[in-house]
Amino acid sequence: MSRPPLPDDADTRLRRLGAFERSLATLPWFAAAGTSLDTSEREDVAAYLTSLGITFEAIQETPKWSDARDTVNRKDFSPQWWRNEEKFRQSLTDQASAVLGEDMLHTRLTRISRNASDLLQGTASVSLSRSDIADAGLAKSAAGAASMAVHQAALVLAANRSGEHPFAAKFRLYQAGHWPLGLYDGVFHIL
Repeated sequence: MSRPPLPDDADTRLRRLGAFERSLATLPWFAAAGTSLDTSEREDVAAYLTSLGITFEAIQETPKWSDARDTVNRKDFSPQWWRNEEKFRQSLTDQASAVLGEDMLHTRLTRISRNASDLLQGTASVSLSRSDIADAGLAKSAAGAASMAVHQAALVLAANRSGEHPFAAKFRLYQAGHWPLGLYDGVFHIL
């Protein structure tokens, strides 16, 4: 039995997702970890948080992987940040499913996420080793966070949303080689 034809816009969205998936291997994952943010990266942090409806006091650049480990182990992360991301994720999922169908969307996102996860685990480990750190747990945390950003960016494309979406701004930080660590006690930390 063949599946019913997808709406015209669905084919465009699927092509964009395919191009996105192929581009992931070319990105400088974690290559800028510990370097200073430039003006456009600071603007992306602000756009990301503001679009999520999150108030923040400052952006804290984390200079070393060991500092990142300390940050992600803190207990004072913002649950509102996480909840707001989840609301945006669900909205994008609903929008994309309406055009692509739940099964097609799930299949494509699963493949993209699985391939990204394999790639990111290796790149995080390499970046850590360049800093003379052997920490499988931290590499897994970094790769997991980046995999989530890949999933979110793919949803932006699948829902046919613009680069102004907060997940697009967040993904640009990863594209620049940084690791957004999260919002802790009103301060956004980024490696």
